[in-house]
Formats: sequence, C-alpha cells, structure tokens
Amino acid sequence: MAVAAKGLSLRPSIDADDTIANLRNENLALKKRLNEKIDEAKKLSTKVHRLTDDIKKNRETDLGIPPVGGFLGVGPGPPSANGGLHQVAVRGPAGVARRDVEMKELVEDLKGQVRDLVKVNGQLQGKIFFSHPSYISPPPQIRILGGMLK
Repeated sequence: MAVAAKGLSLRPSIDADDTIANLRNENLALKKRLNEKIDEAKKLSTKVHRLTDDIKKNRETDLGIPPVGGFLGVGPGPPSANGGLHQVAVRGPAGVARRDVEMKELVEDLKGQVRDLVKVNGQLQGKIFFSHPSYISPPPQIRILGGMLK
C-alpha cells in the first residue's frame, strides 16, 4: 500500500510498455510533421529564388534588353504565370517603382516565412533528439574456449 500511495504503479512493465508506445507514436508524428515543414520550406525557398530571378529579368526588360522569349512571349522562352503570355512592361519610373516595391515586399514576406519555418524546423529536430536519443551499443563480446573475452 505504501508503494501505491507514493504514486508508483503495481505493474511497472505495463506502464513502461504504454510509455514506450506513446513515445514511439509521438516520435513518428514529430518526424512526419518535420518532413512536412522541410518540404514547405523547400517550396518557399524555390518561390523566393524564382521571384528574385523574375525581378532581375524585369529590370533587364525595363532597361530595354529583350528577354529570351521576346517582348510579348513570342518565340522560345519560359511561360509566365498568366498562361504563357508575357505582360507588356510598363515603361516609366512610376510603373517600375511600383512593381519593384511590390516584388520587394513579396520577397521579404517569403523570406520571413522561410525564417519562421527554419525556426520551427529546428525546434522539431530538437524535440526528436530529446524524445529519441541515439543508441550507443555496448562493444561486442567474443567467446573463447575458456570463457569470455571482451
């Protein structure tokens, strides 16, 4: 009775098995969530790279350098987000400045999301490390005729 009063179980093996099963399930859930966050971070990183490339291409177009596919999407070139047709570049300082500001805001927003996901990724990896530490096995023992040799 004194054992039960202290909060210890009378069946420690069952509680240990339940705890191990719960930890395994939690570990699998954390790994799944970590992989999802890593995939999301990769997608956002790809978006940031594409947007920065688009900004560079738009600046070249505004300077009068024709893009690979021509000015109106005629000829070979990568299709744009609007169904394969390139928009006509707005010439002049007002149009360029407005578009640059919008693109910079979008890039900064995506970079912020990437930073947040990297932080969450680190936290999840830390949880996995603490819930499932690496196992160091004991050195193998070799049997010889007279007994054991370590």
